[in-house]
Order: sequence, then C-alpha cells, then structure tokens
Amino acid sequence: NGIEYAVMGSRTNTRIWSLEDPSNPIERIVIPGAATTWRDIKSWDDHIYVTNDGSPLDGLLIIDMSMAPVDITYNYIKPTIFTSIDTTNFIISDTTDVSIIQDTTIVIIGQDTTSTISIDTIYDITMIDTFSISNDTIVLGQCHNLFIDENGFCYLSGCRIANANKAIIFDLNQDKKNPPIVGIHGGPAVQGPEYSHDLFVQNDIMYSSEINAGVLTLFDVTDKANIVELGDAATTMNFTHNTWASPDGRYAFTTDERANAFVDAYDVSDPGNIIRLDSYQPLETAGQGVIPHNTHYKDGFLITSWYTDGVVITDANMPDNMIKVGAYDTYPIPGNGFNGCWGAYPWLPSGLVITSNITNVNGVGQLDVFRPTYVRAAYLHGIVTDLADGSAINAVDVLINNPDQANEGRTDPFGGYKTGIERAGTYEVTFTHPDYFPETLSATIENGVVTILDAQLTKRPQISLSGTVIDAVTSEIIPNAKLKLFNQNRTIELITDNQGSFDQTIFDENYDIVIGAWSYNYVAFDDVKFDATSGNTFELTPGIEDNFALDLGWQVNGNATTGIWVRDTPIPTFRNGVAVNVDADIDSDIGTECYMTGNGGGEAPADDVDNGVTRLISPPFDVSGYQEPVLQYNAWFTIGGGQGPINDTMFVRIWDKTSLTTLDMYTETTGGWTDVVSIPLNGLVDTDAELSLSVVISDLEGTGHLLEGGFDAFRVVEGMPSSATSITDYDNIEIFPNPFSDNFNINLESDNYRSISLYDIMGKQVYHSKVINNQTVIGNELTDGFYTIIIERQDGSLLSKKLIKQ
Repeated sequence: NGIEYAVMGSRTNTRIWSLEDPSNPIERIVIPGAATTWRDIKSWDDHIYVTNDGSPLDGLLIIDMSMAPVDITYNYIKPTIFTSIDTTNFIISDTTDVSIIQDTTIVIIGQDTTSTISIDTIYDITMIDTFSISNDTIVLGQCHNLFIDENGFCYLSGCRIANANKAIIFDLNQDKKNPPIVGIHGGPAVQGPEYSHDLFVQNDIMYSSEINAGVLTLFDVTDKANIVELGDAATTMNFTHNTWASPDGRYAFTTDERANAFVDAYDVSDPGNIIRLDSYQPLETAGQGVIPHNTHYKDGFLITSWYTDGVVITDANMPDNMIKVGAYDTYPIPGNGFNGCWGAYPWLPSGLVITSNITNVNGVGQLDVFRPTYVRAAYLHGIVTDLADGSAINAVDVLINNPDQANEGRTDPFGGYKTGIERAGTYEVTFTHPDYFPETLSATIENGVVTILDAQLTKRPQISLSGTVIDAVTSEIIPNAKLKLFNQNRTIELITDNQGSFDQTIFDENYDIVIGAWSYNYVAFDDVKFDATSGNTFELTPGIEDNFALDLGWQVNGNATTGIWVRDTPIPTFRNGVAVNVDADIDSDIGTECYMTGNGGGEAPADDVDNGVTRLISPPFDVSGYQEPVLQYNAWFTIGGGQGPINDTMFVRIWDKTSLTTLDMYTETTGGWTDVVSIPLNGLVDTDAELSLSVVISDLEGTGHLLEGGFDAFRVVEGMPSSATSITDYDNIEIFPNPFSDNFNINLESDNYRSISLYDIMGKQVYHSKVINNQTVIGNELTDGFYTIIIERQDGSLLSKKLIKQ
C-alpha cells in the first residue's frame, strides 16, 4: 500500500516501524527472539527474513508483511541440515529403497551433484544414481548474515555448521514461509578460513567475505547444488568483513572491520585477476582507530556504516578515485571502537536512508532516518614531473586548499594522481615532495567533471655532510654513535664508523638533530643549517641515560603473542575515555619515543600483552665511577577487565652477574606515567660489576586482562652526596646571582676543581659539566624552587651551596 518500513534487530527482539511520516516512525511490532549481539535482515516481496548469531534457539525468523500494518505475522523455521557424508552408498532404485527415510526433506550429496529431494517422490525409472547419505544431521540455528538475490534465492552465511559455514541456500520462490534448501557450501571448520562472514549475490555470482582468511572470493552459483570458485583477492587489512558489487558486476567494494581500515574498490571483471583500484577512509579521523563496518553500493555511491564516524557517503562513480561527498555522525562522541553506526539501508523507493546505532550518546540503540542529497565529486587529475628532465615524480602529495573539506592525493610511479572534493569552485592546489620545492597552482573544478592539472617541480639542492663524534672529556672518537637528523620532510639516521666519523649526502635544508651513544648523555640541537664542510664535530658527555630517541641497543625477548615491547612514538588506545596504552612519551626528555608494550592503536585489547611474557633488557652499564649511583626512570602500567583475579605484574629488575634483584613491582594501574622513580643502588647490587636492567611484564594465559606497560627516561645520576661541605669565603668561589631567574655565574680557579653538578630538591641531578673558568650555568629550563650546587675538587672532596630559582 505504499508504506515503507524500517526493520531493526536488537539484542532480544526484532522491531518494525512504519515510515509513513519519516520524521515520526511508528513502531508496529516487537518480535521476541533469543538473546544475540548480531541480527541481520533482508526482504523479499512482502516477507522479511532475519538471522541471529547469538543463540541456536531461533533458526531463521520469517515475517509476513502482506497484511501490514493491520496484521503482521511471523514464524521461526529450523530445517535439518545434513552435513557429513557416510561411506555407505545408497542406490535409489524404486520407492521401496527410499521408504526407510520417508516423511522428510533431505539433502542428497551425489558423485557429481547435490540435490534436495522429498522422500515420498515416486520414481518410475530403474535407477537414478548412487549416493552417499549423510548420517550427521544438525538443525539450523545460528547464522551471522543473509542475502537475498534478485531471483529470490536466500543465502545464509556464517552459520555455525561445519560443511555449511559458507552458504546455505533457500529457494523463496517455492515457499516464502517454509522455503526448501537447494544448496549447501562450505568447509570442515565452523570458524576456519572457509567461514564466510557475509555474502552478496547478483547475476548468479556470489561474493563471499571470508573474514578469517582475509579474502574476497567469487563463486559461480548458477547451479546452486554445484558452486564453483572463480577467484579471490586479499583485502587491505586481511579481515574481509563485507562486500557489495556494482550492478554490472565489474566492481566490488569491501570493508575490513579493523581500526584504521578502509573501503577497498576492486575491478572484478576477471575473477581470476582481481585488481585493487583504490582504498578510502575518512581523512578527518584517519589514524584515530575508527572502524568501518558495512558498505553498500547504490547508483554509483557507497553508503557505509562507519561506527563512531556515523554514516558516510562516498562517490564511487570512479572506483579508482573514491571521494567522500556526505556524512552524518550518528555518534558524536570523540573516540573509536564498536559504538555508533552498525547498519545502513539506502534502497527505499523514496530515497530515504535508514541506519542503526549500536549505542547512541545515551548508551542505547537508535534508529535514524535520513533524506540524503547525492552529489558527484569534483575531480582533479594530472601528472607531476621534474622541471629539469621531465621525469615522472612518484609520491608527490597533492592538496586542494579548502579547510572545510579534507582531501588528499598522491602521485603513482608514473607521476599520475587522482583526487577531488565535494564542492566545486576555484582552489589553490599545492604539490609537495620532500625532495622538491613545493609548487602551488590554481584550478577550477566542477561536480561530476574531471579537471586536468599538471605540475612541474624543482629539485632541492644537496650537500655533503661529514664530521666526527667525540668524547667531551677525553676528546677520543666514539664509534657507533647514532645521529638522527629530521624535519617535516625527512628523517635521516646515521652511525659513526670505527673512526667516529660519518659522511652523508643530504638535502640542503634545516634540521633538528639528536646525537647519542650508549654510556653517554644525549645532545640535541634545533633548526640547524649545515655548511658543505667536513668540520662538524659533536661532543658527548659520559653518562648513563637513554631517552629512546635513538636505538641504542636494548633487546626484547619473551613468548607473548601480542603486546611485545617496542620503541616508537606512542599511538594511544582508550577505554571509556581513559588512556590504556601509553599516550605520549615523557615531556621533559629528548624526542617523542619511548618503550611500550605494543603500538598498534585501535581498540584497547588489540595489541596489549597477551598469553605470555615480554622482556625489555638494557645493554650492560657500569656505575663504578659513581659515589652514590641512583637509577631513575618513569613507568606506565595498566591492568583491568578480563576474567578472574587481577594477577598480572610488571617487574623492574637489575642483574649484576651474580644475582637478579627486583627494584620495583607494579600490580595496579598507575593512571599514566609515574613520577620519576629514584632507586639508590648502593647496597642493592654489586656496583663494581657490569649491570643490566630488565623490565618484564607477563599475562597469564586465558585471563583476557587489558595489560599494558611503558618505560622511559632511563638514567643513572649521582645521588646527593652526604659528604659535601658548605662553600665559604675561604674557598674563593663566587656564585651569583642567588636567587637567579634565567642563569647564574660561577667564578673559580678551574685548575683546582674537577666538575660542577646541580641537584633539585628531590636529589635529582639536573646539570653536570666539567669546570671552566668563569662559566655560566643556563637555568631557564629549570622550574622555580630550591637547588643544591656541588663542586668537586681535584682531590675528590665536595663543596655545596643552596640556590634559589625564582
């Protein structure tokens, strides 16, 4: 009668609304069902079909809408599925032979075919075939998904039935209320690689999203009893969740239900040679762990339920250049995970789009009804070449400068690019490549039109950089020192040779520099411009520290399956708005890197420590030259969720070649980075021995706890000496001003003194240097408060004085 309906699955029922007034849906019926996390819904003619993947109790729900909205009826069917093959051959020769299994409909698996027959059929021929009869019968229960093709065949996928886990095919043409099974397809393992999470079928081609194998597979289902595989292709995140194809069958579009995953576009015109054309994700939340769920193709557009991003419309008229042209955030809460938009349906005759939210801002499910405006993208294509020689430039970033529309393009190995935005207009377009000077051109682009804009770039000049890294105290060369030069264009990592030297051709631009070596303190310089010279000498002061801005040789071992220690810039994970994995390294140290247990981003459980131990072990270090060695670091520990008692632990231990001593143990969440942990080593270990530090975190198998660790700002400092005496006028040392603000001066006779150290009120060493005549100590990076300066005489005795920074 012209009324459109929205049908939505919830955990314990199926709900139907009439949309005669789309702004005010009217709930017509609530159909109870077994509890489940997933229901999937499709319609054929005047009937609706619903699967459930949480309980074997329901089977297939069939809803009769022929009398709606006055009378909506339904029934559940649970047909018997024969899934395993007996070795006994059964010859159908006459009605007597089949009488032993009368009064049922069974699937007969033959030598060359699979058929569904009724046993009460009267055969009037001498012999039909030799069959193997299945003795193992299973009643249809849980299935994840279903699809109904244009010919009225209903395909159930992801059923929890071995040998039927890919597709169970019903013919709705024969009976919409109790359809017969006409085909079964699958493999032996219920949740193995054969498992099909989602099916799409048109023109007798079945597109199977085989999530565990991570592939899209195409099948010919012309003969429902004899399904033939045509070809497959891996999707970008190897977790193929759903597929939808264009009506002509030339293109298919997939999602991977993973954090930071994409909608992929494929040319499937040759199923034996499937070609990926493009991958798209919303740029506004790229890298933030947002997850796509299901994509659907309509009239050249993709309508995708994208969890916390809501519903996203992408122009796919050019599948090799997919452009976002519309969106609505149905879950406007920052973050990621499995909240927000789960399903979308764009095929109502009125053009309405209906979507389902797993949870809305109030934490409950939600139906949304939209009336979208579909707009073709304004396309920009071109080729980028080198101005000097005309060669193609690969990996040039192309940006249409419009702050309201996120966009990106990048050239391929042939210099070509394809990009675009939603709205037409005249825009500045910027072309950037780290090896070339940027170029900005103007272009006028139109909706549904490809505008060509070619560009030529000028290469940056290069210089030869060479130099040496030496010990600041002895002036001896330092082999295997690490240097990292970086800016917005590039990162260059160097290592000194056996002569302490380095030599590298670099682009002539400014760099930030970090230099370090094991048993030395880091140095860093900002915005350095090098000359083309070999006279660059860098000095490192002896010391024991690692801020992890460079890889100085820490080792990782253990047997944990995920959450292995890794040195990286953190990609945080969150649960309920609270950081679980490390969200950033320590502010006060050099660089942005630290060690953390896994750094995959996405959902909090995705890369935490699971099912074993992971160990972080330092290179050996020597503290015998310290009078009061104090080991310092910052730690991060998160534990929670899962089953059973909270019994996972992180240990910080030290090994002196004789015994392993536990310095610290973490059993409760730290709530971020700890304050600086300071542990005096005298009396704990043999300080004359070679030492090594280990950080060990373990997860007991099967508990499923969220478990994360972090470690940063490792160092050994000289503790506050107790033997220092106060500086008097007799010592002929001047320290001024006191109090100081930015810096203070020290006047003394350098021949009589060895070193100067500055300690904060907690006894942490914040400055150390060898003595120089009339030197200035820079203090502008110090916080206001009380400090103690320690001056070491040549005979080893110590002098001290209190200072105030204000």
